[in-house]
Amino acid sequence: METGQDRELAFVKQNGPVLAAIAWGQYQELGRGALLIPSNVIASAGEGVSRIVYAPLGRLEQVHAEKQMSQSELNPIREYDPSCDCVVMFLRSEEEPCRIMTFGFKDPGALAKIYEQYKERLSKGKGN
Repeated sequence: METGQDRELAFVKQNGPVLAAIAWGQYQELGRGALLIPSNVIASAGEGVSRIVYAPLGRLEQVHAEKQMSQSELNPIREYDPSCDCVVMFLRSEEEPCRIMTFGFKDPGALAKIYEQYKERLSKGKGN
């Protein structure tokens, strides 16, 4: 039986380069942060990545403080290498905690290269 984590991993594998391009572009503009991926985006295959947003680390820290959540949950966002890693935060239901996943590429500078390949499509709002 396929689990939520299985679907999340499959989503990252299917959309990894586009996610990396979005993350790099937003990192350049807003600094360290994570892509927020609602569970309904994963469930609806036709949606692509158009409903994914980037949240800067400072905003995530503020939300965690307001909700009295553990700041240590954000350590993957504080510690990733933005030149070759991407952080995604899978948003789940209120009853189920979010899941943070870091994925990366071996080549330092890979995200900048991927961004160059996708930036025209991203600027037109066609992430997939």
